This record gives sequence, structure tokens and C-alpha cells, in this order.
Amino acid sequence: MMCIVIIRPSLDGGQQKTVTHPTFSPLKKFLSGGQQKPVTHPTFSPLKKFLSGGQQKPVTHPSMEKKVMMINLDKMCQASLASLFVLATSGAVAQQAGDISVVQVKGNLPSDPLAPEWQQAPVQDVVVMPQQITPPQLALASIDKISAQALTDGQSISWRVSWQDEASDANVDVSRFPDAVALEFPLVSDASPLMGHRGGGKVQILYWKGLWQKDKDEGFQDVQDVHPNVWSDLYWFAEGKAPHRVPDDFKNPLSHQWFIAKQAGNPTADFNQIQTAQELVAEGWGTLTPQQDSVTTATGVWKDGRWTVVFSRPLTSDDPNDYQFKPGKGKIAFAVWQGGAGNRGGRKHWSFWTNYAIKTQQ
Repeated sequence: MMCIVIIRPSLDGGQQKTVTHPTFSPLKKFLSGGQQKPVTHPTFSPLKKFLSGGQQKPVTHPSMEKKVMMINLDKMCQASLASLFVLATSGAVAQQAGDISVVQVKGNLPSDPLAPEWQQAPVQDVVVMPQQITPPQLALASIDKISAQALTDGQSISWRVSWQDEASDANVDVSRFPDAVALEFPLVSDASPLMGHRGGGKVQILYWKGLWQKDKDEGFQDVQDVHPNVWSDLYWFAEGKAPHRVPDDFKNPLSHQWFIAKQAGNPTADFNQIQTAQELVAEGWGTLTPQQDSVTTATGVWKDGRWTVVFSRPLTSDDPNDYQFKPGKGKIAFAVWQGGAGNRGGRKHWSFWTNYAIKTQQ
């Protein structure tokens, strides 16, 4: 099914247009209240192909629905239209929802996602939608929101994110993918929530996935744990009996040369590190890069059909690629993968920027 958007020349008029959002149903989830919120388009390259130069001219959506746009109302088209407008306005506004209140508490911050201390933090729901801007796209959404909370002790900060998921997916195999969640923070004020943008729009991403959590909770999962009947005849320089286990039978450095990802320096292929959180930076699609040093930890728990994950890290650090938390307001975005629904890589749910506010005690 093709989604077509046409702006007719009779209404284009060679002028840029200020467009208001409230009557467009795909965008209602991003906008609160009943008042119209104008967003200007002149500097947004994704809409330049539709809008020509000149003086700004207000246009409300009801007339655009009738006279400017011909829209296939298929669900994927609705989501794509919402994505187009969010992308166009990504440098200008944050999601028009309540701020996430970062509450300052005394004592140690809870790393347990189910700790009672989290009752002190207000819960803010954040809308997520399927990523349909760039391939590989997620055709259909399996969730529509996540819940976020945050606490600080004045030195560190903990973020708690939860979402509905009927099953815990924590293995990787043919057509099997793990559940995952990520937090994103802008390293420059105008960075796009879509993994930043090229030309200096850098973001930092904190990433957790169920596979790493299971490795930590139950021990490293080797091939024979997933496929009990697997057999390997020979691994050069491996110790012990076949089928060999990683990393127990590969203590000899000479045996590592057959592990291509490890030899290439892939941080997720380190035999001696079971990490549940990874820090990355990006400046647009195709630029995602792991950071060598990480100050973030994460713990995830699946219970009663719901994942709850806590990310913890210092408010500030000496790393220029780390987001620095300061009193007052900032921005955060979220991404969620549901492995049981085939989510992986770019096939994910993502959110627009949401404001947070760190409230310090007087």
C-alpha cells in the first residue's frame, strides 16, 4: 500500500507555512491539551521539497486535510505522516507532555527496578511509535507507550523505564531477538531525536538488552545452552573436551584468533566482561559508535508481563562524549525493542524528545 502526500500548487503560493497540529490524529499523541501549537518549517530540510521560500503564512490542518493533502489512511501511512512531521520539527520542540520530574532523595539510589524507593518518583508516560523514517522500518507497532521515572542523590542519577511485554525474550538465534531499551540525550541543543544528525548533531545513547541481563543473572549462554545437541570436532588451541565452552576452554590466547568479532575489537565479544549496559554516541543513521569507557550500569527485571529497567550513572563525568546532567531542564528520548515481535536494529519503537526537570532540595 502506497502513502501519497501532495501539496497542490494553488495553495502552495511559493510561501512557507506555519502549521498547527491538534486536528491531525496521528500527532495527537505527541501534543497535550486542546490548544493549537504552531511549529514553523523554514529550516527543516525534510519539508523543503514541499515548501518553497517566502514569507511565513499560517495554515491550519482542517483546510490542509481537505485541500492540500491526499492521504491514504492505512495505519502505516498514518504513522509515516506522524513521523514526517516529527522529523520536520525535531530541532524546534520537545514532546508536548508533562516533564519527567527527577526527584532528589537521601541515601543510596535504588538499582533494583522493583525497589520501594521508586514510589517516591512520579511516573510519566511517554508515547512511542514504530520507526518508519529509514530502512529497515518497523511496519507495525506492538506497544504505544513506555513509563519513565528518575531519582537523583545529587551525585548520581537513576532512570527507571518500564513497558508491557507478554514474554521475556533474552536469547539470540535464527529469527529470535532479545528485548531491549535505550535512553538518548542530546550532546548539542538542536540534535535530532532520530539518533542525532550529521554535521555535528551528536547524541549519547545508553543501551540495555535482555540477552546481557540473562548472561549476568544465569551465566554466559553458550551455543550448547540453546542447542543441546550441538557438536564441534575441533577448535585449535582450545582446552578440555568438545564441545568446548566459552570462555572456560579458551584461556590460551592462541585460541582467540578463531573468534573474528573478538579479534576485530567488538566490545560485545569480550570473554571477560558481562555488561548489561552499553554507552554509544551517534551523529545520524549509520554512525552509531560504542564508547570505550562506560560509567553506566543497568538492571532489568521481567515480571507479570512487564519489563522494568533501571539505568544508573554519575550526573557528570570527564568524558566529552558523556551527557552532563545539570539542575533544571533537559531532554531525553527513548527507544524500545520487542524481540518477540521481530524488533531488532532499526525495527524499533522510538519517541520524540521529552523534557525532564531535576529538582534540587533547598
